[in-house]
Amino acid sequence: MIFPAVLCIAVVSLADRPDEVSGEGEYQVIPATSDPNGATSAGQADANAPGEIVTGCKVKEEESNKLEKAPVYDNKPKKVSTVKKPSPKEELPAYDTGLQRHTWEIGSEVYHFRYREPGAMEDNGVFYGTVVGYTYRGWVPVSPEESFSEGKGLLRLEGRFACGQVDYDGALSSGTPYKVDDIEDYVIETRLLLGIEALDEDWLASLYSGFGYRYLNDDSSFDLNGYERESNYLYVPFGYQLDGSLRDGWSWGARFEADILVWGKQYTHMSDVGLIDFDNRQREGYGLRGVVRFRNKNKAGILLVEPFIRYWDIEDSEVESGFYEPANRTTEFGVQLIWRF
Repeated sequence: MIFPAVLCIAVVSLADRPDEVSGEGEYQVIPATSDPNGATSAGQADANAPGEIVTGCKVKEEESNKLEKAPVYDNKPKKVSTVKKPSPKEELPAYDTGLQRHTWEIGSEVYHFRYREPGAMEDNGVFYGTVVGYTYRGWVPVSPEESFSEGKGLLRLEGRFACGQVDYDGALSSGTPYKVDDIEDYVIETRLLLGIEALDEDWLASLYSGFGYRYLNDDSSFDLNGYERESNYLYVPFGYQLDGSLRDGWSWGARFEADILVWGKQYTHMSDVGLIDFDNRQREGYGLRGVVRFRNKNKAGILLVEPFIRYWDIEDSEVESGFYEPANRTTEFGVQLIWRF
C-alpha cells in the first residue's frame, strides 16, 4: 500500500535489531520523519484522509523479516467550521431604515401655485393633489439574513395629479386691465428615474436621472374673454437625495434636483374667442426642486412629511401664426404627506 502524503521509514530491519519492535499489541508507534526524497513529514495532511494530520507511523513484523507500515493520525475533526458572515442587519444598522426591495407610496399634497409672465399677467391659487410612487432596489436582500449586493442601483416611478382654482390678474390685448377669478386648472406629472446609491451606517445617498413629463391645463373659457391653454414639458431631471438612518421614531433627509427642458409645446385655443388656434414650440428652460423630508417609522410602515418648492423658468417660445408664448415663471411651494409600505 502506498501513502502519497507520508512515507514512514524504519531505520533498521527486525532481522538485525528485533529488540526495537515493541509496544502495545503487535504494533509499535514511531515518529514520522521527513523523507530526503521529498516525502511529507509529520504534521502535514494526508491526501487520502482529508481533515486528518499525520503524527507518525506504526510498524508490524511480517514474514521474511519485513515491516508493514501504517500512518497514525491525530484525532482532528474532518470538517473545518466556517466563520458566519454578519447579516446586513448586524453589519449595517442602516438596514433598519425601512429599505425594501419593493417600496410603494401613496399620499396627498397641497401647495400654492403662482404663474407669471413678467410685465403682462399673473395667476395665483391653491392646488390639492394625489401622489403615488414605486421604487425597486434589487440590491436590497429580501431577508435580513441575506447580504447586500455589490451594485446599488434603483428604479423609481412617480406620478401625481393636482387641481385647483386660480385668479387671473392681467390685461386684454388692447391693454385694458382685466381680472378673472376661480379659473379651473389641473396638472398631471409622471417620472421615470434611474440611479445609483451608497449606504453606510448612518446615511443613504442617491444620485439619479431619467425623464419627466408635466402637463398643465388652464381653462378660462367660461369667461367672455377667456380661453383654454395647454402646457406640455418633457424634461430630464438630475437629482441628489440624502436620507438619515431610520430606526423606530423620527429621522430626516433632503433632496435637490435640477430639471432641463428638452421639449415644450404650448397649445392655445383662441377659437374660444372667435380666432384661430395655434401652438408654439418651447426650446429653452429649466426647473429647480428642493425637498426637506421628515420620516417616522412604525410597525405599519413609514410616514413621510415633505415640505417642498418647485420652480420653472421658461424662455420665449417660437413664433407661430404671428403669436408666441411669452417667457414665464412658475413657483409651487407646499407640503406632501405620504404613506410608504
